[in-house]
Amino acid sequence: MTTHDTAGTANEDTTECVFVLPDLGEGLVSAEIVEWLVAAGDRVEIDQPVVVVETVKSTVELPSPYQGRITALHADVTRMVPVGAPLVSLLGPRGQQPPTGGTTHLVGQLPAQAAGAADPPVRRLPAKGQQRGRVTAAPVVRRLARELGVELRDVTGTGDGGVITKDDVRAAAATTGQGGSS
Repeated sequence: MTTHDTAGTANEDTTECVFVLPDLGEGLVSAEIVEWLVAAGDRVEIDQPVVVVETVKSTVELPSPYQGRITALHADVTRMVPVGAPLVSLLGPRGQQPPTGGTTHLVGQLPAQAAGAADPPVRRLPAKGQQRGRVTAAPVVRRLARELGVELRDVTGTGDGGVITKDDVRAAAATTGQGGSS
């Protein structure tokens, strides 16, 4: 998260704050915008949920690390946003700092992990998409498969590590003649 001093933009007592997509953990490098919970002009408080994002592993609401008035949303719904990219700009009280002291933090990270404690032992699992009969697909992909009547176990994933993508589901629906448009 970064803060930009914009004295004179609104008045001398405000600062433009930019909330960027934080590191969501476990090697994730991006997330898809699912839903905005705020709009330009809205006032937000610290820790108020502002956006719902989805990764291959989960769907989460991200809270604002700042308070103030939203001036811009930097990504449209369904857009993939890389970690560190701007999500929201807002005007807030001058001198406002993010709760983590200005560093990008790992969402859900425990204090011992942040301090560099030894990682817990790692249990090796089968590759994604090959986990004991389970398929790997993001919740939005699973929803699309349900809507199109596609059985995910019958789909071969083309994403990283065999993850099933929206395009895989659409192709399966077209092949079986089951899907409509979405």
